[in-house]
Amino acid sequence: MILVIQTGRQSPLPLKDSRAVSYLKKVHAVEDAPMLEMGELQYHYLLIDDNADLEWLIPKLLDVPGIEAAYEKSGDQPPG
Repeated sequence: MILVIQTGRQSPLPLKDSRAVSYLKKVHAVEDAPMLEMGELQYHYLLIDDNADLEWLIPKLLDVPGIEAAYEKSGDQPPG
């Protein structure tokens, strides 16, 4: 599945934060597409395990400074 992590333009990249990296390693996250910038927001696209526990993962990611949103994105939705 595709996980999207939204950050602000001035926020550190989620794959550079040690807490975010430890959470993302548990779901075998790999970058799926280049980061998309829209205004002051950045969208980071990650491919994760299809059976990843999003009810556990998303709240953990939202506790990481700079991460404003995290959600699953279906493959047929446009970027953003």
